Amino acid sequence: MKIFRLLYISRCASKDKFDAETMIFKISKHASEKNQALGITGAITFDGNDFAQILEGDKNIVLKLFEKIKLDTRHDNINLVKVQENVERHYAAWGMKKLDSYNYDELIRVMED
Repeated sequence: MKIFRLLYISRCASKDKFDAETMIFKISKHASEKNQALGITGAITFDGNDFAQILEGDKNIVLKLFEKIKLDTRHDNINLVKVQENVERHYAAWGMKKLDSYNYDELIRVMED
């Protein structure tokens, strides 16, 4: 089944590294649980300052979720990098895969598929 995918980057609002690391853990855990119910999959990564996230699924659901994400005060400077339509799901096994390190290259490769 073909799906819609988007990639965005944003800056973490917290300057406290421990707070930010705790935040990304909570975000990925919550998103993983909630996204599965919505039929959304994806991946998130964090370098201590910036987030990068891919969301995949039904176009309307992904865009609605992205609008909600843009209102989240835990980050700012939200930039939509790229969208794709009619692509194969890359993160099918993940409600939200948390990459262990900031691996923007993996996300770019996915968006180049």
